[in-house]
Amino acid sequence: RTMDFLNKQRGPSGICRMGFGDWNDALNVGDREGKGESVWTSMAFIWSLRSLIEFLHRIRDDDEKRYSSIATKLTQLLNEKFFEGDRYIRAITDNGEKIGSHTSKEGKIYLNPQSWAIISGVANKERARSILAQVRKNLYTDFGPILLSPPYTTYKESIGRITGDAPGSVENGANYVHASMFYAYALTLSNLADEALRILKSVLPTNS
Repeated sequence: RTMDFLNKQRGPSGICRMGFGDWNDALNVGDREGKGESVWTSMAFIWSLRSLIEFLHRIRDDDEKRYSSIATKLTQLLNEKFFEGDRYIRAITDNGEKIGSHTSKEGKIYLNPQSWAIISGVANKERARSILAQVRKNLYTDFGPILLSPPYTTYKESIGRITGDAPGSVENGANYVHASMFYAYALTLSNLADEALRILKSVLPTNS
């Protein structure tokens, strides 16, 4: 039922709707009109689908093919429309504005869609290398990767509360342990265990 619900909650571009902030509840006004879309939710949906597909395969359930088709088509859509050569964008607002894009004045790159592109299997090896390079270049700090860069300095009603937080605080470009662990996991899936361990150590309170 969860998979079927998410599959129906699609925006104009065909990916999952943003809803009230998806993982990040500070991105909280992008979908007031039902047109806002979340790249992250779509990636998490694909990961969930693939977990379900594995189970259905083991019990020889006929729905395996249907859900496999949904996952495959959504993966293709994300790669065709939401990859910008070196990053996956974060979301699309009701008015069609891209979040986490080269075209964004602030918040040009977000951590979570890069991590989840790898976790979900959306990114192939070549794209994974490209997005990891951009994360290292733009988001690494001595205390783990930050959520986005550069931080927002002006409130934008079309995006939400995140743009009203002080730059470098809370979700507006701060370190976030939860997201750092997603990223560390993505590194292990990319056979970069030593780098993942450095990320784990960097977010510990003992790193001072």
